Amino acid sequence: MSAATSKLDNALSEAEGLLDQIKSDMGRLDGQPLDKRRALDAEIERKISSLENLLNKMTADLRSVTQQSSKSFYEGEIKNYRAEHSKVIEELRQKRRAAENDPALRQQQQLANNYEKSNQINDNLDEAIRTGNNTLATGNTIMATLVDDRKHLEHIDSNLDKIDQQAEQGNKTTKDMLRRACCNGVIAWIIVILLAIIFFASLGYKIHKNNNKSK
Repeated sequence: MSAATSKLDNALSEAEGLLDQIKSDMGRLDGQPLDKRRALDAEIERKISSLENLLNKMTADLRSVTQQSSKSFYEGEIKNYRAEHSKVIEELRQKRRAAENDPALRQQQQLANNYEKSNQINDNLDEAIRTGNNTLATGNTIMATLVDDRKHLEHIDSNLDKIDQQAEQGNKTTKDMLRRACCNGVIAWIIVILLAIIFFASLGYKIHKNNNKSK
């Protein structure tokens, strides 16, 4: 037995196992509740796809078989499995069409749709509530921030009032100092003038006295 034929033999065993599983699952499909039927239907479809991929791989591996008798044997087996593959595909389609017309399944489908819509509505309501709560929280945060800002503004206004008062006090002090400086200047000039008068009076007196002595 060559490596190619050994690989094909293993693939045939795998194909047989897959086909048996598909037929068994197909037999259990009828009478299942809607949710289980959907899951089983998807599983059957997955196995049918796996069988198709396996048959395609076997067809490719068949090119490596050189002995004509062996090649003819495997070609026949692959052909038979492809026929079975087509049968299960058609059977699955028929079961799906029958399910669409089954009143019980249609009722279950309607209930499932209603349940899904109900869940969606509940999710939307939950989201709306969360959004509302977030909005309220954001509003409270904004209000707290505005209160803090108002306090800061009041503090700034208070500081500005103090600065204005200090500025007015400084201006008043400056004016008082200027007035005192002006008064001090006037007094100083008066003193200078008086001293000058006294000086010149003394000087005149001395000169007059000296003139009298000379006579």
